Amino acid sequence: MSDVLLTGQDASARPAVRTPDATARRGLLAGRQGRRVREALLAYLFLLPAFLVVGLFGLFPLLFAAFMSTHRGLNRIPGTFDGLGNYILAIGDLTYFLGFWGGVVLVVLALQAIRRGAAAAREKSSPFWRWAAPGIAFGVMIVAWLGWVIRLLPLLLDIPNQMRGALNTPENFRRLLGEALATPETTQLLWLTLAAFIVGVVSAWIVMRNRHHRTHYANYAGSFTLATILFGVAALIGWLTWTEVQSNAAASLASGGGLDIGSQMILISAGFLLLWLSWRLWQSASRRDSMVSVILRLGGGYVDHRGVGAGG
Repeated sequence: MSDVLLTGQDASARPAVRTPDATARRGLLAGRQGRRVREALLAYLFLLPAFLVVGLFGLFPLLFAAFMSTHRGLNRIPGTFDGLGNYILAIGDLTYFLGFWGGVVLVVLALQAIRRGAAAAREKSSPFWRWAAPGIAFGVMIVAWLGWVIRLLPLLLDIPNQMRGALNTPENFRRLLGEALATPETTQLLWLTLAAFIVGVVSAWIVMRNRHHRTHYANYAGSFTLATILFGVAALIGWLTWTEVQSNAAASLASGGGLDIGSQMILISAGFLLLWLSWRLWQSASRRDSMVSVILRLGGGYVDHRGVGAGG
């Protein structure tokens, strides 16, 4: 007997039962948003060879040349670390000025990247800050991977110098290669790269998994990735510049002489910058709530105190 005779209801009119397999298929790559994700992945897959070629033959030589410029020693790889010593010999005290304000410009560009991304998200009524975790993680991954390659390559290039004469054997090569790969700095950078990649993928999956079904839901992780890279480069330049200033200050104290003009330029510039930041914090406090206003004013007062100390 048919289902119509037994139940008195047409089988086609029954509500569809969603099976676990059908529910699982409605995941990250399902629906309109899933199609956009698939199209984006396919586009990045086609662009990957171009990125590899440009990065390998265009960007990497510049980064490695910049890394080697912080070492001294003719025809020696990697040489002895000298910070900004070669730049000081080449352009003198202008190195301090370019290093300090170059780092400031990079920080400003990073903040502008975040501001532009937030403005674009507001126009599309799309969430922005939830992409901070995957974007920052991918930025850390890129910076750590570049650091791993730059730190590892000099060690690899130094292997031929240790394989001369009777030491030129396959066993010695494998031993030196293993020692280069197992150095603490390269190992830490490699693990940091893998950890940042995993955090970025998992956090991006969580964001997409918890997304709302809305028409415009863009991916703004790139803004945070770019900002993280710029912040990393700015921190590196600032650290190199501040190291030279501390070295010059220690040498001046030891010799009993005055501080050189380059270090004085850095300290005065830092003082003016901190005074400007304190003024901005103090002005923005008037447009905030009471507790936030108190915190910003305290922060502005502290920054102002540090600025006066740096400028003095």
